[in-house]
Amino acid sequence: MNDGPGLSRERDPEFMVGGTHWNDKYRFTSWPAAASQDWFGAIGGITAGPDKAVWFAEKNGNVGRIAMNGGFTEFPVSNVYPGKAPDLVAFAKDIQQGYGDTVLFISLWGADRMANMKIDGATVGPANPFMLASVALGGEAIGGMAAGPDGNIWISETRSLKIWAYPDKEYKVPNGGEPMGIVRGPDNAMWFVDGYAKIGRIATPESTWSDCCGGAKGTIQEFPVPTSTAGIGSIAVGPDGALWFTEVQANKIGTITTAGVIREFGLSSNTCPQGIAGGPDGAVWFTEPCANRIGRIAPDGSISEIPIPNSPGGHPIAITTGPDGNLWFTEAGQLDPQSPKLNPKVERLEIEAR
Repeated sequence: MNDGPGLSRERDPEFMVGGTHWNDKYRFTSWPAAASQDWFGAIGGITAGPDKAVWFAEKNGNVGRIAMNGGFTEFPVSNVYPGKAPDLVAFAKDIQQGYGDTVLFISLWGADRMANMKIDGATVGPANPFMLASVALGGEAIGGMAAGPDGNIWISETRSLKIWAYPDKEYKVPNGGEPMGIVRGPDNAMWFVDGYAKIGRIATPESTWSDCCGGAKGTIQEFPVPTSTAGIGSIAVGPDGALWFTEVQANKIGTITTAGVIREFGLSSNTCPQGIAGGPDGAVWFTEPCANRIGRIAPDGSISEIPIPNSPGGHPIAITTGPDGNLWFTEAGQLDPQSPKLNPKVERLEIEAR
């Protein structure tokens, strides 16, 4: 997958795979990503693409793509936007503004800007893959991005305390909230993380909710999380049709139904759960960067915490279900004793390997 000099770099799959290793019944396979000097800026979000690949952000200036056959390609955003670091990635599924499933939205860390990249199956086009001049957000910091049911890409603006339905309208989050992660809920409303201990819901014309809000576009309802020091990180839709979120500071996982009923699950101490995703096995999966583990909540509520083998100090960050039905996650990496740089990776966890 290469559309011309300077636009992408393909790596040999056999050379790039950092190793396959087992942990009890789970098999992990890793792909080293480009190194970074900054732990917090080593690697960012990850998402499944419509092209049978996973896409992820490398904060050193690249967007990466791993095909299900192991092929690894990097697209240097820094060639188009010098000094801008990709942070979050989201495909514009169901977007009606002429994007379709073949456009990847990219937030640019430290630049408060958003860019687009068009893909077409296994090819990139046009000649310059970043088809929009990046969209300035007026000083805001992007905390989350998600496709909505109404023809917009929804963006949480952390500094300005707003949710932006791009390119339609901005909605002010009430009571001085600080919106972060955002996702399209099973009720076609947009659900978001608000500050340390609230979950927010914004109605869209397509949303449904029998006992609340009337569905008027832009109506915001917020739900306090029982643990006031939760420090909520990410939010995702679970296989059970509820919303699930990570409580980074409280070492808990929370869930909220579309009717607003919240439940919390305690984890081991010092886990700092961060990324979360619904799995194809009916469970909810999440990352524990402080403990270097991947967690799993089964439909019956039982919790498993799975150490990542052969990767001491790896710090898993974002997680998603890939096109192959396995879990894929980004890993910030640990210090290399031979180098001042980190060793970030993308890892695949095969959930039915044994």
